[in-house]
Amino acid sequence: MGRGDRLGTTASDPRRCALQRRQSLRSAFLALAAVLAMNNAAAQSVDLSPMQAAALDLLIDDIKKASREAFATGDWSKLADVYPQGTFACWNASGEDHRYAFLSMEGIPDKAWYDVTPLPKDYVFNDLDASKMGGTHILTIAYEQVLPKSCGLDMFRRWAQRDFYLRLEGEWFQLVHPCPTRAQIENKQIVRTWPMIDKDHATRFADRLGAEERATLRKLIKRDQFPLGALAVLKSRHNVNEQLGIPILDEVCKRSE
Repeated sequence: MGRGDRLGTTASDPRRCALQRRQSLRSAFLALAAVLAMNNAAAQSVDLSPMQAAALDLLIDDIKKASREAFATGDWSKLADVYPQGTFACWNASGEDHRYAFLSMEGIPDKAWYDVTPLPKDYVFNDLDASKMGGTHILTIAYEQVLPKSCGLDMFRRWAQRDFYLRLEGEWFQLVHPCPTRAQIENKQIVRTWPMIDKDHATRFADRLGAEERATLRKLIKRDQFPLGALAVLKSRHNVNEQLGIPILDEVCKRSE
């Protein structure tokens, strides 16, 4: 997905007001997502024909189901199979055993909100090559995620937002995906750039952190009563993004050492 995850959080703790003001635009969007998702609603920023809307609903159902099954089993080929055949040939060019880890995410629940917008010509794909992707639209899926209860943060509500890329062909949308850069392929950087995340991996990842680093993460969460500081540490030290860091923190907080 180009690792285009964006997160919104709200909390009743007044100490977080400054953070919330800095994220006002994103929070406003996700607040709307929350209202719509409570009714299991869908909204589009582009006008879709009835056939296009029906086809998109089927595609989104496939994405949600595949993401949950893949997260539970660690088999991300389940999500890769939702894409047209040949989509990931450029990812295979490095010869690495990537196991489609670049698709890995926490499973998307069935209850979610989505938005479809035209793909801007100046859209930034960060360190990915979209020159041959042929995308026409962005599919954004927003959904509620439960913060790790093991960390004592169940009073907070957290919304995640995930971007997928689409190409509209007549009345049908199909998924498309950017490629790694030539340098990433030639230097075999795919596996270390996009680590695998699933239930078992989260447990193993927490094991590898070691007792000292796990204790540091728990102290950050207890100090802040919020996970952002701990998630920032996972990002800076291990290149784990915010969304995928949640199941890891859950495992960290379960430890009683």
